[in-house]
Amino acid sequence: EEEERRKKREEEKKRKQQEEEFRIQQQKEEEKRIAEEMAELERTRQEREKEMERKQKEEAEKRKKQEEERLKKQKELQERVKKEQEEAEREFKRQQEEQEKQEKLRLEAEKAKQQAQAQAKQEPEKPKANKVQEPDASGQSGIKNMWEQKMKQHEQGQKLNPFSDAFDPNAGKIDKNSEGYGRPPPGSETEARAKKAAEWVDAEIDKLLIMISEKGRVTNGKPTITFGELFKIYQDISDTLVGIMMRAKKRKRLAFEGDMLWQGMHDHVVVTVLG
Repeated sequence: EEEERRKKREEEKKRKQQEEEFRIQQQKEEEKRIAEEMAELERTRQEREKEMERKQKEEAEKRKKQEEERLKKQKELQERVKKEQEEAEREFKRQQEEQEKQEKLRLEAEKAKQQAQAQAKQEPEKPKANKVQEPDASGQSGIKNMWEQKMKQHEQGQKLNPFSDAFDPNAGKIDKNSEGYGRPPPGSETEARAKKAAEWVDAEIDKLLIMISEKGRVTNGKPTITFGELFKIYQDISDTLVGIMMRAKKRKRLAFEGDMLWQGMHDHVVVTVLG
């Protein structure tokens, strides 16, 4: 009996030892599983932080780019307004000079007319002749006629001048179907400036087409380039790219979608040379 009790105690002890080893093994496996889950959670957290940081960086770059584009457009608008103001000031100054010139001509004409009248009163009456002599165009009568013609031109100019007290809004009305409607008077300084501006626009269009042919690519036998690439090339050449493109399209020398292109918004638009 004693021997049986001893065997039972040993078996019980051995069983408890096995249970303790199994418990310790399970505990180690549980700790390992928990460690792996914690490591996985840490990796997930780090990946989320990196993703959030990347998105924040992209958002910051996007906001920075939008702010730069807004400032650039604002600067372009300010420069355009400044140019328009300068052009208006030059036009106003030119009109003032023209008005002063016309006023000076009027005063000279009045002075010459008064001198001619005074001289005519001082001359003695010539005896009547059987034959009536024709007035000498190179003498006083010619001078008088010349100044009267200048007086009429000055009066007509004052009627057309909106800054004059004698301005007549009905005097300058022109038939819209007439050949000279919307054009400067032939031989005037305005016509000369218009011709010079047209020549400058033609030269700028030719330069633009050459630039596209050199820097672009050939698609369906015609030189093409995207507006974004062309804008980057032209930013150090001229600030009139969009205006020149609009004039070239109107003259059917360029083709692109839309009427006015904006940098950033229309960088993908393809510009094609027509001729």
